[in-house]
Amino acid sequence: MVDIADIVQQLESKLSISFERKDHIWNVIEGILPGHTAEAAEKLRIFALLGDSLINCLVRERIITQQFIIGKERRTWFTYAVSNAIFAEVLKDYEVLECIDFRYAKPMSKRRRHDLGTFFEGIVAALYLDQGLEAVKEFLDIVLFSNICRYGEHILNIDPMAFLKSICIKHFGKQPRYYISERPCNGNGHYEITVKFANMRIPGVGSTYSAARRNAALNALDSLPEQLKVLKKLN
Repeated sequence: MVDIADIVQQLESKLSISFERKDHIWNVIEGILPGHTAEAAEKLRIFALLGDSLINCLVRERIITQQFIIGKERRTWFTYAVSNAIFAEVLKDYEVLECIDFRYAKPMSKRRRHDLGTFFEGIVAALYLDQGLEAVKEFLDIVLFSNICRYGEHILNIDPMAFLKSICIKHFGKQPRYYISERPCNGNGHYEITVKFANMRIPGVGSTYSAARRNAALNALDSLPEQLKVLKKLN
């Protein structure tokens, strides 16, 4: 028999959250477990609708407050956050799949991503009902928004260097430039590449030149919303 109390405890540990009331997250877990009832599935669906609305609201808030938009022809990184593929990747990264016995083959099917996306939205809703909006903001900042650029690259096949270039041209009128800061010695070690734009210098490390260049672009994209706010104050 499945011990839901144990699953709740594992979730809290892996996601670094703590539920004061366990009944909401209990309902969410019941709806995702194998062999769940139709009633449990309907409860999870309702939780997921609330979670989806919360995530969408916070994504829009991020876009408005950080003014991180690069033109009509592309969507923003934070808009990409609302994706079952990325929700599934977050749960996989935090090793949550083992908690709920999700033994899914690779690559994940669209249906499986949908199930995990629903579960992630349910977790968000349960946290909101338990502790309010600020707790949800903090949770999403840690598990989702802080890594959204990397998820965008690996899950949605977005080229980080091309994306950074388009942002720099829009906001600064110039392309970013890449410089080698460190090379491997006698085949050992790593490359370190620094990408420069405006008055910013962001490093990236990789085993190859191209990997270090890509990582520098990803690091720049991760920090860019904050950098744009700083530049705006300086100007």
